Amino acid sequence: MLTFSKRLVPFLFSCMLLNCNFVLSKSKNNDTNQDFFQSFKKSAEQGCSEAQHNLAFCYFSGVGTNKNIDNAFRWCKKSAEQGYAKAECDLGGFYERGIGTEKDFEKAFKWYQKSAAQGYAEAQYNLAECYLLGLGTTKNLKQTFEWNKKAAAQGNAKAQYSLGCCYEYGAGTEKNLTKASEWYKKSEDQDKSTMNNDETSNASNSTNKEESSWWNKICSYF
Repeated sequence: MLTFSKRLVPFLFSCMLLNCNFVLSKSKNNDTNQDFFQSFKKSAEQGCSEAQHNLAFCYFSGVGTNKNIDNAFRWCKKSAEQGYAKAECDLGGFYERGIGTEKDFEKAFKWYQKSAAQGYAEAQYNLAECYLLGLGTTKNLKQTFEWNKKAAAQGNAKAQYSLGCCYEYGAGTEKNLTKASEWYKKSEDQDKSTMNNDETSNASNSTNKEESSWWNKICSYF
């Protein structure tokens, strides 16, 4: 899961950098993006962890410079090693997917764990998925429930949906259909708020796919 992040199941890494709210990512002015890149690069080389993470985004997405996955990984790692929570989460995603480095689930789990411990919701959700799927750690539904609960409480829509599933299927907790419904609604309300009108008609199909995916994960647990 990178935050640079949107998670696929096994794209546990939050689609790297894509969820980061970078002003430059919205700019269509290439000169402006190059200025941002140079500014981030200067600060990153001076040791600023946030700038290092932003620079990783630039290299990953080709914003203000050519795409360079190796450099994206390298700068994300530098940032993470300074304890920057977003970078820790994204570095976990690099290791999980083998992007810019060899795939290593144990390292992915370690970095998600570091980020989650700092309270970063995306990392908490990713950590819950690791415990559900046994990626880099032993499968543990109780931990899946607990970490989804933490992330859901911070408003992470994916974690809210997964928490609803935990309550529906009794995964790591007692079955509680009332709570399941409540958390499904919280997640759905967030999704609706970000949907365009053209997307609304596909909402039910998307939900059905999510339900099927979570059921498959639960089945794989046993």
